[in-house]
Amino acid sequence: HREYTISRNQVNLATNPARSYEDAARKWAQREAGKRATAFRTTGDFGQSGYFQAYERLDKGGYTSIYDRFHVWG
Repeated sequence: HREYTISRNQVNLATNPARSYEDAARKWAQREAGKRATAFRTTGDFGQSGYFQAYERLDKGGYTSIYDRFHVWG
């Protein structure tokens, strides 16, 4: 595992140990919103830093966005 930093508007929100940027984003979303949350990349290439959007699973299927986009870097 490696340490990744989660930030928004140039303010660091958290540091997560994770296997990848994508894993760090998902872990942060779940820590903030619960196990039904996940995160999807909105900018950047897989395996590199970029912006993510947190989403929560809906009971009837699909997802709804939650919170503002956030940056994962490390």
